[in-house]
Amino acid sequence: MMETQKTILSTLALMKRDIDNLLTITATNSLANTNPVTQQVRNTFSKRPDLPLKEVDNVNNLERLLDDECQMNEYVEFLKIQGGRTKEEYMDRIMKKLFNDSLASMYSYQGRRGKLPFIKLHNIWDGIKTAFIGLFSINEQEKETLIKDWLVNTGCREGKRLKRMSVRDGGLTSQNDLGFEIHPV
Repeated sequence: MMETQKTILSTLALMKRDIDNLLTITATNSLANTNPVTQQVRNTFSKRPDLPLKEVDNVNNLERLLDDECQMNEYVEFLKIQGGRTKEEYMDRIMKKLFNDSLASMYSYQGRRGKLPFIKLHNIWDGIKTAFIGLFSINEQEKETLIKDWLVNTGCREGKRLKRMSVRDGGLTSQNDLGFEIHPV
């Protein structure tokens, strides 16, 4: 019975991942079809930095790159095509596209507890805020809250990734990717 539960939970986790991938593709394609510059943006900006960013030096390079107004415009258009049905999902997709979880865990919004301050990444943050204009009815405070929440939850995402790697390597955890607890029967 235990093996059956593991198999079912594993299958559900794979199905969830596939559905998330399909939703991402669908959202991106629907925006791509309505935006004539999407393909151009995809071919220009997405090739500049290696995304998602993995090191602080890469973040600093992107920050300097965005000092150029043309690059900033391409960056904003690139962020706009990430898609999302809600403002939370939109922010999540943008941030996952820009930062891997390991790098994001080095930042907090204000830079407290020995972390780097995200708020000092003026160009990156301004581009994210600009990308929201016209897509969602959201004020500056709500944008700040979204980014704060995303940064705070980085540790949870990183922990889940490590658990998945542990399970793949033969170790068992008390929870699977979907958050269901596994109880021996």
